[in-house]
Amino acid sequence: MVSPGYRRYFKAVSFRHLSVPIVQTMFDAFVEFTTHVGTHSAQSVCFFEFIPHGKINSLSNDSSAYNNRGDWFDATLIPTWGNRTEFDLYAKEWVDKLMDKLIALERADDSIPPEKRVVGKKAYFNGSMGDEDAEIVFGDNYPRLRELKRKYDPELVFRKRYPIIPAIA
Repeated sequence: MVSPGYRRYFKAVSFRHLSVPIVQTMFDAFVEFTTHVGTHSAQSVCFFEFIPHGKINSLSNDSSAYNNRGDWFDATLIPTWGNRTEFDLYAKEWVDKLMDKLIALERADDSIPPEKRVVGKKAYFNGSMGDEDAEIVFGDNYPRLRELKRKYDPELVFRKRYPIIPAIA
């Protein structure tokens, strides 16, 4: 999945429920992507993680910075387009468009109350490119992490991946 020289974009997403419309939307999107990019897209994948969450969920969501404890599952989208730089913007826009469709599908699912929706809000973000907003990555933990950052790292020495902006004193 990570052949040297290949260009790819990683995007993590969580789903409260896996449904036929979600799978169909993802399938159709990948058909669109592979048709547009051609044979350079042959290593593109989407994988779903169906792992037991009992141990992960045995801690409260605010027990650490990790903000992905709950009753949902994760997926990772990895479109690949060989070494063809002309598809860079298309691939990013394709992922964004697919995410918008997935968010809309979850909103349309009447069995999921608005406060329980996770698409675009939760994910195992280590499976992404790192371009998500830190407030989304850390969720309700972000204000507490900003206070810790103000106290222990106000100069932003540690700022890799999802930098936390120190709280204002």
